[in-house]
Amino acid sequence: MKTIVLDKDTTGKLWVTYTKNNHVYVNRSLSDQQTWGTPFVLPVTDSAVSSDDISAVVAFGSQIGVMWSNQLDDAMYFATHTDGEDDEVWQESRTAMTTNASTGEGSDTFLGVENLLGSSKADTLTRSATNNKLTGGGGPDTEQGGSGNDTLLGSGGDDEINSKDGVNGNDSLDGRAGTDTKVTDTTEKSIVNFP
Repeated sequence: MKTIVLDKDTTGKLWVTYTKNNHVYVNRSLSDQQTWGTPFVLPVTDSAVSSDDISAVVAFGSQIGVMWSNQLDDAMYFATHTDGEDDEVWQESRTAMTTNASTGEGSDTFLGVENLLGSSKADTLTRSATNNKLTGGGGPDTEQGGSGNDTLLGSGGDDEINSKDGVNGNDSLDGRAGTDTKVTDTTEKSIVNFP
């Protein structure tokens, strides 16, 4: 066991996750926060992992989410459990990220982040609902801003930068090098280096 991560759901139940014996495990407190149930393997596909993988748990809204690395698939997965449902009822895992194992980089998609620097390949960078800074890393990138006050920075490739969020004057766009395209609201805080 490399790491163990703990969080509390909206019912007051504590949840923990860790990897052991090449599987992702979860456990939860029972009637109080001192009494625990029996740990069980996360009941979704892709929960078999290598000995070097790790997992993390997070409470959000009225759900518990578990994210884990899976070096067998060169991916990260995410599964959710709705607070109050049977402890072993989980929504099927979703792929959170994949990589190109042969090069260590590739055309990747990252979602729900606040600040991100892309690779030298073709990346899709998509914002979270807060203020974000998304920076392309050299390839022909696609960047999608959101409802926050976003900073969207192109790079050496021909980038597609979209800051349209229905709010005028809140985002900053810089195409930098390359022949970039933009989609914006009527006005933005600043727009530079676009043809």
